Amino acid sequence: MPKYCYFLIISFLVVTDISAQNYIMVPADRDELQEKMDIIKSLNIKKRTEWKYIIIDGNVSDQKYIDRIVKYDQHGRKSETVFLDQQGNKQSIKVYEYNVVNIPAAEIEFLPSGELVGKTVYNYTISGFLKEITWYNNFEYIISKNYYQTDTVLNTVTERCMHTPDSVEWAVIYKYSDLYNGKIEEELYFSGENKPEYKKLVYRNENEKIKKENLFNTDDKLVYTFDYEYSPKGNLKSIIRKFSSGGEVTHYECRYSDMGLLLGEVNYNLYGEILEYIKYNYE
Repeated sequence: MPKYCYFLIISFLVVTDISAQNYIMVPADRDELQEKMDIIKSLNIKKRTEWKYIIIDGNVSDQKYIDRIVKYDQHGRKSETVFLDQQGNKQSIKVYEYNVVNIPAAEIEFLPSGELVGKTVYNYTISGFLKEITWYNNFEYIISKNYYQTDTVLNTVTERCMHTPDSVEWAVIYKYSDLYNGKIEEELYFSGENKPEYKKLVYRNENEKIKKENLFNTDDKLVYTFDYEYSPKGNLKSIIRKFSSGGEVTHYECRYSDMGLLLGEVNYNLYGEILEYIKYNYE
């Protein structure tokens, strides 16, 4: 849960495309990231264009614009992302660096003029577990740091966000069935070092894919459920967030190609109105 406040868990922030998560926390994440890279490489894809459609009164209009262009290298790795405004002007460019074992090492963002916007650096243990993430501003001063503590006996990873060296802003404990297979079973969220806020339980189907997540408050009362649906090929189709009473809050849908490429995403609110509509083209 890097950098972003843990309260985003209840705002339906969903990372569905592993290429959007350009870091690994446990060794199994490397396998999943490598699988996506292998698909890009096998199809000789050089770039992905993200088209965002203008939403008017909860409906998709025929107006669209390119929000970003992701470029890939010969290994299928993300090499650069170009961010644009609705007029097609470049806003910033982010480049990606990898270490000697082919896992993400840094993301560096620049303005079109070449001026630095910021930088994110990933450090790992010799065993392949994430050790820390450091964020730098345009003056290359550290603005935030996340530390990761791995316990191979309890099968947990503890993440701590610190904006100052002596103060923990929030923390998350990820509990795995096994640290090396990467399957999270439970997440515990804290404000500060140890003030409980939320607990999330993760349930999986026979293919070890997430089928449901339940979010509980500090009184152990159910707040939200997240229901996952997959295509016959095992690609994610939808995630529906519901109140504990069963009423739908938000609805996310996505579509993949037979090869596993993300082709489109749609987000709906509780009234069934479209909040976001995105299509992806590959070249």
